[in-house]
Amino acid sequence: MRLLLSLLLLLLSSGCATVTGVEKGESTSYRSPLEALSRIDRLGSDPFILKTSASVEVRAARDRSPMRAVLLVGKPDSFRMESLPVIGPPDFFLSIYRGTLKAYYPLEGKFYRGPATAEGMSRFLPIAISANDLVRVLTGARPEVAGGQVVLKSSVERDFYRVDIASEGRRRQALLIDPRQDRLRRIEVFGALDEILYEAEFEDFQGIDGRLIPKRIELTVNAYGGVKISIRYSDPNLSLGVEAGEDLFDLGSPDGVPVLPLE
Repeated sequence: MRLLLSLLLLLLSSGCATVTGVEKGESTSYRSPLEALSRIDRLGSDPFILKTSASVEVRAARDRSPMRAVLLVGKPDSFRMESLPVIGPPDFFLSIYRGTLKAYYPLEGKFYRGPATAEGMSRFLPIAISANDLVRVLTGARPEVAGGQVVLKSSVERDFYRVDIASEGRRRQALLIDPRQDRLRRIEVFGALDEILYEAEFEDFQGIDGRLIPKRIELTVNAYGGVKISIRYSDPNLSLGVEAGEDLFDLGSPDGVPVLPLE
């Protein structure tokens, strides 16, 4: 009974949700979907900051755009990205901090600022997801569960333990978990018409202070005709118990550069 209560509290800490249905599948890897979720939620509820350099490749239709970047990721919804050109200083900066998105193109002398919505983010990155979801994808975590009612269903898919999560306030999501290592390997997030909005695959995990961070992430966004983003971390560093601060994440407005509002 204590185990079940602990698992329920863990799920509730991921969002304002109440579990109203739990359906077990044929797998015996976990006693319930709640136990599976507790095993993969390794970052817990404490704040953290992930710092890493990364190789990023964006593939859309016949286009392929590789780049190097420095990434800062802070729970729950802080993000900063700086490009690393082969020659010269960074030519693109983007930050998300306390609900505000800022982007700076120094070579063009353009600085943008506006609300950190999924739509606003899509103006600068080929993705249209919330900042909260972005942070979770970049750290190999499942999206938050919100809403008044949550229904969990488990099943077996190849060698994976699958958990489907449906809630009133959140679009359906599916998780593929490797039960041999308690690792989240894939997430799928669905839209209002039950179409896949985006999916992410996680590989090459690295243990940092008892936490696991994927060093390879494949993110597929089905908007814009389909976009695939490959991310490879080079030297991830995880600072646990550290709040995302303004000094690290907030992009200041350069002197003499007008601020262009995002509409």
